[in-house]
Amino acid sequence: MANEDKVVTDPRGNHVLFTDRLCQLKDFEKDPESYDEFTMVIEKPAVMIEVTAPTATLYYYRSVGWNNFVLIAARRSNEQWEAIECSKNPSPALLSELLKKGTQVI
Repeated sequence: MANEDKVVTDPRGNHVLFTDRLCQLKDFEKDPESYDEFTMVIEKPAVMIEVTAPTATLYYYRSVGWNNFVLIAARRSNEQWEAIECSKNPSPALLSELLKKGTQVI
């Protein structure tokens, strides 16, 4: 992807503004396992968690390649969602904490 913003639609019909620079972390660069585009994490997540407090946040989790997992967080900004964080291989403790705080919708 060339540095650009995209509006991606998740399975629940939410429109999420995604900047591909968000996932251009050192860990992701030139990773031969990255077969899927990062937008697929939002479009077709394996797990989607909605946390309502203190701020409404959606978390999308999916494998990218064979050995890597990506967690993308999106927050409500005015009338649309905006992806704000991209994490490679988040810890099981983090995922467990999100599930405790929120609701798994997918």
